[in-house]
Amino acid sequence: MFVEIEPAPGVHVYGPAVGSGYQGLEVIIDPQPFLTVYPPNYPEAAMLSLPWAGETLTGYTGPARTAIDVSLATRQDLTPVLGTGQGLTITGSVKVQACDDDRLCWPPESIPVNWHFNLLPPNLDRPPEALQHKAKA
Repeated sequence: MFVEIEPAPGVHVYGPAVGSGYQGLEVIIDPQPFLTVYPPNYPEAAMLSLPWAGETLTGYTGPARTAIDVSLATRQDLTPVLGTGQGLTITGSVKVQACDDDRLCWPPESIPVNWHFNLLPPNLDRPPEALQHKAKA
């Protein structure tokens, strides 16, 4: 899954490890019993010199894509989800704070996000005998 942010011209958002009381980019995925979420893979943030604040912090001034790897439980554990025929929705939030180059910082935001996946039950029928691999004698 991906989260992509693209600050407007003249605006930056802070990187994940910004510190200093600013809200850095953070992607949070809501837990689900049949979902394993791995730590987000944030893009490398640039060093931003902010003369008006007397600070140099990490952030993004252009498009930045964060990748989030997830894995699903076994088909047996997913039976309640597969049985509904409605697919799987993964929810979460993106925390971010943006500032412009002229001293204006907007309050930190928590933006809800979701991804919907249509899931099909596995096809457990064996292939026709003509297509089955035979053990070599």
